[in-house]
Amino acid sequence: MSNLEDKENNTEIKNTTGNSKVPENDSLQNRRAFILKKHINENNIEFSSNEDNFYGTVSAGAIQTEDELEKEIELLNLKSELVNLKSTQLNKQTTELHDKEFNKVLDKLLPDFLHEISSPVSSVEYSSDNLLIEYQKIISSFVTIAESEEPVEALQKVVNYAAALEASNTVSFEGKELRETKKKFISDLTRYEIKHPQRAAEFLMSAGITGINEKLHWIIKQPQGHLLFDLLISLLSIKQSFAVLDAAKTRSRYLVSTLKNYTNKLPDSVSEIFDLKTSIDTAIVLLKQRLKSCTFSFNYNADCFINGNIQHIVHVWINLLSNAIEATNGTGTIAVNVCKENEEVVISVQDNGPGISPEIITKIFTPYFTTKKKQGGTGIGLDICKNVISSIGGIISVSSKPGKTIFSVRIINYATGNK
Repeated sequence: MSNLEDKENNTEIKNTTGNSKVPENDSLQNRRAFILKKHINENNIEFSSNEDNFYGTVSAGAIQTEDELEKEIELLNLKSELVNLKSTQLNKQTTELHDKEFNKVLDKLLPDFLHEISSPVSSVEYSSDNLLIEYQKIISSFVTIAESEEPVEALQKVVNYAAALEASNTVSFEGKELRETKKKFISDLTRYEIKHPQRAAEFLMSAGITGINEKLHWIIKQPQGHLLFDLLISLLSIKQSFAVLDAAKTRSRYLVSTLKNYTNKLPDSVSEIFDLKTSIDTAIVLLKQRLKSCTFSFNYNADCFINGNIQHIVHVWINLLSNAIEATNGTGTIAVNVCKENEEVVISVQDNGPGISPEIITKIFTPYFTTKKKQGGTGIGLDICKNVISSIGGIISVSSKPGKTIFSVRIINYATGNK
């Protein structure tokens, strides 16, 4: 038996099912045997059965001893491991750059987010203070009416009437008609000698009442009519405060959840099915403060679910919208449109900025190319966008001329809500 046959019969060779990967965490002998066998099979090497003159014949006619061949293969393996090490280092550097870009975007978002969440916080503070004030008024009214000699039937009717009214009911008209209606309502309340008629009109109109109706007239004409009327307004004020608190709670929870989902970085390998509109809405919420000074529109006319990393997709929309905001100095016109064209879903982000010059437009997706180096630009923002869109089977492109720049994302691999 030849030395080679002896090695093949007595040494366990792993990954023989077509896997070309060298066994990891194995003995050097097994690793070398695996490499040797693979090299022999791939290069059609035949060995003599003469143990005294052991040599191999390569198809090209080269003659090597077993030791020489093993040394050569082991050297190739070391070179391969060096390449893998360099690749690992490169991936690490790329990940660090991507994290830097992510953090840069986040640094810009946080001040806007804090400003945005201050709105529901202010609503909570105002409503809490208002509840305390109105509560004290109501207690005082109840005590006064209870101590009077008048029947309490009117009090019960006022409480029931307030309970039946909505805390917030949008009237069916607006603009000039709304202003004129409010003006007349205030005038009518003034004739009834109501204190603070403007405040009363605002709360009543919020509850859907646009003028002196039969019930209001009856309340005011009671022996303690003005006190009962003030009680009605206080009850409506409390109901409205609770509605504001509920809206502020919902808004705060949504804002915090949106930021948390974006910043709680998922592994790149994480993939899930999500609604395309949800990802765009998230980006708009995070950029809302910066978009307020722009003329912004969002039209969604598609049914599209994507299988991918939602954080990465949200980052794409934030990047494209941020570029549009910067291109228009935060005061231009920006439009996001989503529609279906044939079998594709097309997302376009358009702005009316000065445009991208022909010399630059061919380079903007090139890694590390940036015109904002002095402003801390990394030049990998659009490169990341391209790679993310490519990972879900999409294509990103750009067209530009003065006053009209459009970034278009076309997605082919998607599902609908019915699937």
